[in-house]
Parts: sequence; C-alpha cells; structure tokens
Amino acid sequence: MPAGLPLALQSSGYLAETFRAGIEAVPRGQREAAFSAGMSQPQTFTRIVLPQVALATAPSIINQFTVIVKSSTLISVITVPDLMSQSQKLVNVWYEPIEILTATAGIYIAFVFLISSAGKLLADQLLLRYGLITS
Repeated sequence: MPAGLPLALQSSGYLAETFRAGIEAVPRGQREAAFSAGMSQPQTFTRIVLPQVALATAPSIINQFTVIVKSSTLISVITVPDLMSQSQKLVNVWYEPIEILTATAGIYIAFVFLISSAGKLLADQLLLRYGLITS
C-alpha cells in the first residue's frame, strides 16, 4: 500500500465534512430564488452555491493542507523516504544533528508558510472577486 494513501484517506474525511458543512451553510432561499429565476440545478450550484462554499471553507481547506504537510513526517516511521528520513540518514553519516535537523525544520516551516500564504492570497482574491472587500 502506498504510504500517502492512509494520509489521503484520513484527510479526505475531514475535507468531505468541510465541504458538506459549507454546502449546508448556504441558505435554502438562495437556491429557491435561483430556481425561480430559471436556473437549472447545475447552474445554481456553480453560480450561487459554489462561490459561497469556496469563501466559507477556504480557511479550513488551507488548514487541512498544512496538516497534511506536517503529518507527512510520520510516514518516515514506516520507512518511506521523505524529507525527515533523508535528514536522519544525513545525521547518521555526518553526525551533525543540530545543523541538519534545523535546516529540515526550516524547510518544513518555509513550505507551510508558502501554503498558508497561497491560501490567504486565494481567500483574498475570492473576497475581492465577489465584492465582499474592496481593494
């Protein structure tokens, strides 16, 4: 079994619940108004429901992706060569754990920061696109 599969399965449950809650958070009256205006069900979902779901769930989705990155260090326990296991190999060869593990932590911090920044940028773009904030 691929090592990422258990991580993906665990995260997919959280993401599915996030999307479900986001869809249920859209008031029923908005869907009914779209139907009465002549929109089909797919049009209503893509034009009315989906933008609101994206706005409401963006922070939670980005948080889940950062959790995935942080949890990926656990797959080194089952001997899958990831960044942490490669760092441990270097420590065993060079005997400089502080420098190597500090650099590894810096890489993880930078990666999580990039994901968080991209998520913030995406959320701001969605808010700007739908007129909830002005530039």
